[in-house]
Amino acid sequence: MDITRNKPRKVDASLLIMRVFLGSALAVHGAHKIFGQMDGFTQGVAGIGFPVPVLFAWLAALSEFAGGLFIALGLFTRVSALFAAVVMGVAFFMVHAADPFRVKELAYVYLVFTGSMILCGGGYFSLDMMMVNRRRNARRHMADFGSGMGMPQGRNKSELAGRKRKSA
Repeated sequence: MDITRNKPRKVDASLLIMRVFLGSALAVHGAHKIFGQMDGFTQGVAGIGFPVPVLFAWLAALSEFAGGLFIALGLFTRVSALFAAVVMGVAFFMVHAADPFRVKELAYVYLVFTGSMILCGGGYFSLDMMMVNRRRNARRHMADFGSGMGMPQGRNKSELAGRKRKSA
C-alpha cells in the first residue's frame, strides 16, 4: 500500500481544517472588539503609543474579524493572514511583552498559524483555488475557441482561413 499516493489531498484537507479553525477563532476574537470592547481596545492601543489610536484599533479589529472570515473561507488567504499576523505580532511582542507566556500564548499560536497560512496559502479546498481554476478554465476556453473548437455552425477552419487570405 502506497501511503504517499494521496498525500497532496491530505495536506490540503489539513490546510482546510487549520484554515477554518484559525479563521473562525480570529473572527470571534475580532468580533468581541468590534461589537463590544472597542473603547477599551482603543485605549489599549493608545497605551502602546500608536499614533491615531482609533484608526489603528479599528484596523487591528477589522484585520482579525474580516481577515478571520476571509481565512476561514480561503479567500485572499495570504493577504488576510499577513494582516492578522501583523496584529498578532504586535500583541505578542508589544502588548504582552512583559507578561508570562501563559498570558501571551494565544497571540503566539495565532501568529504561528497565520505565518503558516502566509507560506501555504489556502490550499486546494479554498475560494482562492476556485478562482484560480475558473481563470484557467476561461483561458482554456478562449484557447479552444481560437483553435477552432468554438467555431460557429456550418463553418470550418479552412473556410475561415480562406476568407482571411482573400481579404489580406
